[in-house]
Parts: sequence; structure tokens; C-alpha cells
Amino acid sequence: MVDCGLFQCPRFCDLRSQEPFPFNPAEIAALFVTHSHIDHTGRIPKLVRDGFRGKIYSTPPTKDLSALMLEDSLGVLEKEAKRHKENIFYSESDISRALELWEGINYHQSVKVGAFEAKLRDSGHILGSAMIEFEAGGKKIVVSGDLGNPPTPLKPAGF
Repeated sequence: MVDCGLFQCPRFCDLRSQEPFPFNPAEIAALFVTHSHIDHTGRIPKLVRDGFRGKIYSTPPTKDLSALMLEDSLGVLEKEAKRHKENIFYSESDISRALELWEGINYHQSVKVGAFEAKLRDSGHILGSAMIEFEAGGKKIVVSGDLGNPPTPLKPAGF
């Protein structure tokens, strides 16, 4: 699986984000995260709450930024849920459990999941953002999240 984001329109606690997943989260072996923006990570704690126990992979900066973003998102969700008299669909303990499953991997580092191998490639969107290159049976597919950061390219650090 690639990304597990929050629906943010018209508000953070959009009812679509609370709906059951159209699959059994317990059957997913791995989740690859392209970057830390909440529209790509915001339902990861719900995925874990609903039974996901696989590994979560991203670059180390994406993991670190996502931890901060998910905590902040929970605060916004709690305020909006109270204002609109709705339930929130994950808790701080769900965030903690997600982070326990999360492994930071560097660009170009291979990870084997079942029959395929995956590598993260720099997508130039934000710090730590990646596209994922999957390979199995001699075939490759590349999945991207958001690409680039126009009008300014994100340049690699000089160290």
C-alpha cells in the first residue's frame, strides 16, 4: 500500500476519513509513505486502529515529520469533532502504535516485502519526500506522491 491520507475538505474531520477501509487492514503487509503531508499520512493511525500490523516505510525525515504532523492533526480533529459533535477516529495511542511499526529507510536502500523489492527515490517535493520503485519478476513500477516544489527546486544538502 502507498500512502494513507486524510480527506481535508471541507473540514479536517470530513466524514469520508471516518469510513471503513474498503479492504481488511490486517491483510496489508506493508505501507510505503511518500511524504509527511497529512493528505498522505492522516489516516495511518486509523489504519493501525483497524488492524494493520505490517511495516511502515518512509525516509527518516518523513517519519520524524509525520510524527509531528499526526500529533498536530489529532489536536485539530479533536477541536473540530467537538464543534461538529462528531467522533474522532484515532487516538494518541494509535499514533504511538503506528510509529512503533514505522521504519525509516534511506534513498536507494532496498526493502524486500513478499515477492517484491522496493527502493525510495527523491521526489523533490519536501524534505524526505520520495517516490517508490517496486520491482518483482524483472518488472518495475514507480509510484509517486507529489513531485517537485515549483517554482523552486528542492536541492540536496551539500554534505
